[in-house]
Amino acid sequence: HSHGLFLTERSLYIFVWKLTNSVEDGMDEAEEARLKKWLKLVQARAAGCTLLLVGTHRDMLKNPSEDHLRGILTKVKENCENYILSICPDENNRIEVRGTFAVSCKNRSCVGVPSVAKAGKKDGTIPDLLKYIGDCCLDACRSDRTFPQGAIPGRNVQLMHSVQALQSKGNQLVLPIKEYIHMANGFGIRNKELLQVTLLLHSWNCIYVFNKASTVEELKSNLYIFLQPQWLWHMVSAVFAYA
Repeated sequence: HSHGLFLTERSLYIFVWKLTNSVEDGMDEAEEARLKKWLKLVQARAAGCTLLLVGTHRDMLKNPSEDHLRGILTKVKENCENYILSICPDENNRIEVRGTFAVSCKNRSCVGVPSVAKAGKKDGTIPDLLKYIGDCCLDACRSDRTFPQGAIPGRNVQLMHSVQALQSKGNQLVLPIKEYIHMANGFGIRNKELLQVTLLLHSWNCIYVFNKASTVEELKSNLYIFLQPQWLWHMVSAVFAYA
């Protein structure tokens, strides 16, 4: 129940499912229902993020051939993209599915759409998939709408360091929003830039802002920002577990 609180836009999400729960036209009904539940949640909380689908236990399939797997993976990707389109017609804010993969932890092989195999190799490996994930993250950083090419102004970095200095003391869980804004103003960060850097730090889990805003006035509706997101995760998790 608490997962939705911590989903952010500047993230790559990996949906892991079991290939033995597949049929000729993709996932079985139970796996597809589970996927749709998460897609709806991620789309609502982290619009425009990147998604990969990874099927495990490739070696346990009755027919683990590459052609058979690519057929399943292609259909899974197609079904996933069609569902995303149905819940979000706006292509600028839709989840982007960057690939579907079938892996075996037993022999560390990986078949994918697209293929991650090195030139001259038929099958890829799990390390090849990890490299592809890293490349996807780098692409997302370079194409960031607010900070193209990952270019973050120095004063924004200074604000982050100041926040981290407060965090390192370990005795302060929250910072009043007025003090946070005053700190940002001290570095010359105001108005739209203040909103942008706050959302950046939130997406990096450097701070946590409950009411994500589209204007500075909306940002001010937060009485506090949380300086210790990790503590907050544990507390929310414990509350839901107890409930």
